[in-house]
Amino acid sequence: MLDIYKTAQGLDFRLGEATMGFIPYQTLKLTQAAGVTPEDALDMQYVAEELQPGEVFKVGDFNVVLGPQRKFTHEVDLHAVGNPDHQQYADIGPKKTVKVVGIKEAVAAVMTYQDYYQMGAGNCDPKHGVVYKIPRDGAGERRKVGEVYYNGRYRTNAQITAVKAEIRRKYPNPSKTP
Repeated sequence: MLDIYKTAQGLDFRLGEATMGFIPYQTLKLTQAAGVTPEDALDMQYVAEELQPGEVFKVGDFNVVLGPQRKFTHEVDLHAVGNPDHQQYADIGPKKTVKVVGIKEAVAAVMTYQDYYQMGAGNCDPKHGVVYKIPRDGAGERRKVGEVYYNGRYRTNAQITAVKAEIRRKYPNPSKTP
């Protein structure tokens, strides 16, 4: 079932853990995102303003459950660049930052984005998959807490630092490695 979560900024469309789309309230009337017609979107705007979490309503062919307002805890950057090895010289997907609840959703967002844009490892920008913690009070700057790699594995900053230290220990002078 398609779940729609009412957030402070708009409606968050989810199918399981995968984000299918997000529609800000101010553009809800104009969008056709997530397979929603403009007429359905307008109906959805009026209904969403009146519903309480857990109530069910119908939009087109979808039975929709309005979930609780979500408190986002993390953001993940998604960047799909061209791979010159495959004659791709421009970005193959938009650069975007997605708000998620927890690391599991960050991993799901990265994997969904990669699948949608048919990315290979060579299409990953160094900033792709970087996960940030959002300050609880909403003030202050987000802070990097880890990365989701192309294969879906999440590593914390401490794990990344430990791997880099091990590499430097094994190869103290990279210009003189065999």
